[in-house]
Amino acid sequence: MKRNRIYSAMMRNYLQFVLLTALLFVIVLCVTIVSLGIKLEKGAVPLQTAQDIAKPDYRSIAMGELESAGASVEVLDEAGRVVHTIGPDNGRSPVYTDTELYLLLGNKRELPYYTTAMPVAGEDGKPYLVLLKIPMGEVSGTVELRKNAEQTDWLIGRHLLLFLAIFLLLQIGLVLLYARRTSRKISRPLHAVAKGLQQLTEGQYDTQIQIAAKAHSEIAQLRDAYHYLAGKLSDAEKEKAVLEQSKNHMLLDLSHDLKTPLTSIQGYARALQEGMVPDEERKERYLKLIHDKSVRLTNLIDAIFELLTMDTPGFKLTLVRTDLAEFLREIAAEFYEELEEKLFKLEADIPHGLWTAGIDPRQMARVLSNLISNAMKYNPPGTELRLALRRQGSLIAIEVADNGVGIPQRLQPTLFEPFVRGDEARNSLGGTGLGLAIAKKIVEKHQGTLALSRHTPGWTVFTILLPAEPVQPNTD
Repeated sequence: MKRNRIYSAMMRNYLQFVLLTALLFVIVLCVTIVSLGIKLEKGAVPLQTAQDIAKPDYRSIAMGELESAGASVEVLDEAGRVVHTIGPDNGRSPVYTDTELYLLLGNKRELPYYTTAMPVAGEDGKPYLVLLKIPMGEVSGTVELRKNAEQTDWLIGRHLLLFLAIFLLLQIGLVLLYARRTSRKISRPLHAVAKGLQQLTEGQYDTQIQIAAKAHSEIAQLRDAYHYLAGKLSDAEKEKAVLEQSKNHMLLDLSHDLKTPLTSIQGYARALQEGMVPDEERKERYLKLIHDKSVRLTNLIDAIFELLTMDTPGFKLTLVRTDLAEFLREIAAEFYEELEEKLFKLEADIPHGLWTAGIDPRQMARVLSNLISNAMKYNPPGTELRLALRRQGSLIAIEVADNGVGIPQRLQPTLFEPFVRGDEARNSLGGTGLGLAIAKKIVEKHQGTLALSRHTPGWTVFTILLPAEPVQPNTD
């Protein structure tokens, strides 16, 4: 199972966000630079030379954009004397020698001016030389006249602000997209779970949360854990309702079982107290009935107390490694004479060998005694009783079976619950209706099971399954 899927998803989304941000930055920056270059290219003026402006009437030469670039014009006569100037003093000399003119027209980079010359014939017919000087700072590497510096700075600043504005807007859009994606992957599922938990607190255990998530991801595990919790709470609520119903049923039966003998005792005692029974023999019989009813009440109260005690932490089993074959033979021997008196047939299917398990001998003897006593109590003479011991996988099975009248179908599903034998059986035979419930509790404390088999026609079979090895006592 992969772990930290949320962390991986967050890191993956974050890296995508960073890469998209960097890509966005580069794209916007490139577009801005290209746009700025185009603007600057459009703002540059091809370099003008003296040839472009020279004319016979040198006094009327127009500078145009050259003037804003700080250029100047000087007109020389045949002797090299300056006879006319236009513009600022760009290293002007009153007279130029041939050597000076040669150096100027060489246009070396260390010179402050870019100089061109054009000979013209003046209106007076004399030859003149027109010199055009442009500051080197206004001439580009491609021999173009640069724009005004202030205009260039303004253009660069405007494009920088435009770049920042576009990048900021696109970045905001990217952040919103990232937040939406993160919300869809994490926040929405968590909100759905929180809403589901709120419904659980309101008792709506059948609520299902719909979250689309990859298998084994943290969100999927959270969803599955929620559904598991909801199922457990639903089962617990149903069990609580069943237990409450069982409790009410038990209290109802208990009150009936207590009321019936108490009513009889009260009636017999009143008859004796008011002298309504003059016959001594009847008095003795009434006193015996009062005694028997009180004994039955005592037994019932003791059984209830013992059943409730088994669910407390103070109830402990004393487990002993016991040979179940020998243990079962001893139980059969204890009941042998009583079975013969009631004309029951006993069949013991107990194999030889060592069949060991960890049991509390006293408590387990009580379980078997209860099952055998019930078989004798509720079946007619001639019934066959069978005790058997066999292995069932890693378990040892003890069977107590009879081929008597059987158990009514309506009682079988709730046979091991308190007071399920029916009032007529308890009243006529004196049972408390708690024997099987106590027996089942004892077996479960041994980490075993006690069940009624429904797969043997003509026989009532109770099966006890116990671990074949010693176990620690289960006191839960």
